[in-house]
Amino acid sequence: MRSDAILGKRMIPTTFRNMNFQSFRKCQIALIVLFGILMELPPSSKMAFCDETFEFRVSTFIASESGVDAREAIESLFLNATESELDELRHHQNDRVATYAAWETILRRIERTKRLNPSVDEKRMSDEVSQWLTGFIEGRLKANVPLKWTSAIKSAVYFDNRTFHIPSKSFWEPTPLPQPDRPAESEKAKANQGAVIRGVRNNVSISVPAKTINRALEETTIESFDAVTVEAKGETVIVILSNKGDSAVIATHAESGKVLWIKRIMAFKGGGSGIWSHSLECAIEHDRVLLFGVFNSWCYIYSLNKSTGEVELEFNCSGI
Repeated sequence: MRSDAILGKRMIPTTFRNMNFQSFRKCQIALIVLFGILMELPPSSKMAFCDETFEFRVSTFIASESGVDAREAIESLFLNATESELDELRHHQNDRVATYAAWETILRRIERTKRLNPSVDEKRMSDEVSQWLTGFIEGRLKANVPLKWTSAIKSAVYFDNRTFHIPSKSFWEPTPLPQPDRPAESEKAKANQGAVIRGVRNNVSISVPAKTINRALEETTIESFDAVTVEAKGETVIVILSNKGDSAVIATHAESGKVLWIKRIMAFKGGGSGIWSHSLECAIEHDRVLLFGVFNSWCYIYSLNKSTGEVELEFNCSGI
């Protein structure tokens, strides 16, 4: 037996066996640098270095949160999906995956129409398409979609960058706080101190004391609020304090007033400026708290677990 076999040299690839120590160190440093770069990349860019299987893209999207990471994960999964994969995604057990797959189906349908008939200027959804989307969402959520949310979707104008924009218009307004003099921006936080929310909804008495409101604002880091949306069903009371695109959702027990959970939601995480328009409607169905909103030019949906406040579905037609 040859001595190099005894030493196990045949187990070492020829490339590395013929490499001197200095070259080996350079290769080792290069691999370390590459690994460091990879760790700093966003999810969609990491896919270029990974085995980008269909299942991998699905899991990356599910793990993504709203914002830039979500947009990149959406583009990676749905933009690259084949028709058969898109059909599979529409039937996925994850509601967020299925809803975005339905939205991608609509975008492709419009793009296909424009490609086959360039003279056709299809900028809004047809009644057939909007009804299909509404039915799809209702089937997934097992709840009725508010008529005004559907109206907002039907009015959406399609742009060539694969997005829809809702005309700047309020389709319904949340219940405003009684503020006769409408305090200035810097005075809102002071005006909200000591606010108490009372009312009746679905034969359920609602009473949210000032300490609960102040706690919600503090925990969600929302300095103040412009409007209040309330909903009650059974033993659960939901109060939503909204300020532009930010909202603090408070769930309390109807009789005891005990706070069950507090959650901050954002209608749009991409920022913006100018005139702000935010409409919001809430429903409590089965074990879910459903939020249907129109913020500036985008429609959004949240589905929260009624017991824990955990986000089970987050959809925004802006892709964020």
